[in-house]
Amino acid sequence: MTRTGLAPQLNQHESVPTLTVHPNDAKQLGVDQGDYVQLRPCYEKNLSINSQPPRTVASTTTNSQVLAQVAISDSMSAGDAFMPMHWSNAFARFARVGTLIPTVVDPHSGQPELKNSAISVMPVPMKTYGKILVHPDLQDTIIVHLRETLMDFEKEPEDQGVLIPSSDTNTASERSNSLPALTWSLSRQTNSVLITLASPVDKVISKLLDPDYWQHFINTYQASLTDKSINSAFTCSKQAKQLRFVSTQVEANTKVIDRASISTSKSDIPSDQLLLSICFAPQVAQLPSMHWLNNCFASTDAIPENQRYKWLLAGRPATGYVDPGALVCSCMAVGENIIIETITKQQCMSAHAVGKACRAGTNCGSCVSQINALIDRYAS
Repeated sequence: MTRTGLAPQLNQHESVPTLTVHPNDAKQLGVDQGDYVQLRPCYEKNLSINSQPPRTVASTTTNSQVLAQVAISDSMSAGDAFMPMHWSNAFARFARVGTLIPTVVDPHSGQPELKNSAISVMPVPMKTYGKILVHPDLQDTIIVHLRETLMDFEKEPEDQGVLIPSSDTNTASERSNSLPALTWSLSRQTNSVLITLASPVDKVISKLLDPDYWQHFINTYQASLTDKSINSAFTCSKQAKQLRFVSTQVEANTKVIDRASISTSKSDIPSDQLLLSICFAPQVAQLPSMHWLNNCFASTDAIPENQRYKWLLAGRPATGYVDPGALVCSCMAVGENIIIETITKQQCMSAHAVGKACRAGTNCGSCVSQINALIDRYAS
């Protein structure tokens, strides 16, 4: 992740820590696509094979826990689950799946079993979901702001967290299965940084849904600027538990950002630059697509001035916008909805035909199986 974590195109393929499970397992767990689950190690501490001495199991995994969003795919075998190991503490909280793997080694050679282990999976009752798109210059600032907010909640997790029942009465208790007040992950997009959040704690949710909380953050950042002004707008529904908040920065004489650069300085932010876009809702499906908003971090010139904040708060133009959907082809940057439209409107009945129409699957070919699955599902 020290290299690929900075590559926007690679980040968009899977922008959050994800656990992929078979549809039957998802049904048994009672989870849908995008729901959160908690992963914990599930193994015997004294393992032996063919009367050989017990293999060593490290105790560091005893209190390990991982939070991930569910992806449902029939490419997995029932009873198996897959999660990428590349999420580190720098990019996510509670996503280091390696902490679930016990240090089980061969009694003679010391060779570790490495990348597979039994786990327990439990649904997590998240009460709010959020997505924050932020200018790369503000990435560290906003993460620090969130961490400072959480300090009071995390000092006493047994009081502030949420307890979920454990099915393993021998090795775990409700206290050991307490959930953190907030989980987050971040991934770099082409023009911004995406922070994905979720919380099961009412006190944290109340703060995250408060426009004054975010305005205080903006005011603090504004105080560090000498020649720029920041404008903000928001919509908030306490009854629906939804918040939309955007901030733009205005300054007449600034340089244009080099989009290919990894880091930029505050003095390089162009005029009328989108700085921050925040969306919170009680269900994942109620959050807007981040694709159009991400493009707005490059420029907002295409938005009519009298409609600018209205469109930014909505997360899309009033008419005429087609969301490309989840990224399927990383090589050619083709989204799922584009492929579906190619299949249904252009009657493309093979991966080759889809590739000729929209270029998806024409480079490395690793997404061809996904394209074929979409053809099977949507071809008339």
